[in-house]
Amino acid sequence: MSRTSEPSFDAVDSRSNPSELPLGALTAVTRYDLALGLIPLAFAGSAIASAATEPGLEQSLVPAALVGILAIVDACSLNPPIDADDS
Repeated sequence: MSRTSEPSFDAVDSRSNPSELPLGALTAVTRYDLALGLIPLAFAGSAIASAATEPGLEQSLVPAALVGILAIVDACSLNPPIDADDS
């Protein structure tokens, strides 16, 4: 009987995969992740503000829509994603 060598999983370096580290997910957040997270937060904040204040939901959604438009314009036009190969 010959003994085959089995791969050792102890040698796997967890630094190569940021999702395995507890703080790795926080350091892997990009500008575009923040922009995509900002849009629903703006709409949720405006919905909460409309419930707490006098103006209706329609008037409260206007600032959230402007924040969303600015986030999209910033992410797509002002600071578009570039490939590392293109630079």
